[in-house]
Amino acid sequence: MIFRTKNIGTFELIPVGNFLFGQSEKAGDVRLKKENVYVVVWDLLKPYDEVDSQEIQKQFDADFKLYEEGVLENAYKNSPYDESIKNFTVYFMNANSEAEAKKVLDEMPFVKSDIGSYKIRNVGHFMRGKVN
Repeated sequence: MIFRTKNIGTFELIPVGNFLFGQSEKAGDVRLKKENVYVVVWDLLKPYDEVDSQEIQKQFDADFKLYEEGVLENAYKNSPYDESIKNFTVYFMNANSEAEAKKVLDEMPFVKSDIGSYKIRNVGHFMRGKVN
């Protein structure tokens, strides 16, 4: 990449897990209405095998609802047996502001049940759609 060949910038490779889902049909429309994209990195607060399967299903259902609404652009989930990947889930989220994104995230089942926590970072505008 030009940033590296011209010594303009650096990068860090971080494994994010296995691809779970990409853009929904609504994501493009939502992205056009929102000002920013945020990367959301989820961490479990207790071992995966100690999390009740119903709680996992609730979180997955909430993730999938955001996907269907077009709020989530992409999602990656770590397999619980892969210790090399420290984060449980990583996804890209459309929102107008960090406050708007946090309002949605704070209502997620893992946050409300103290099973997971998240870090959020503005990554600007989503430049490309799904690549086949």
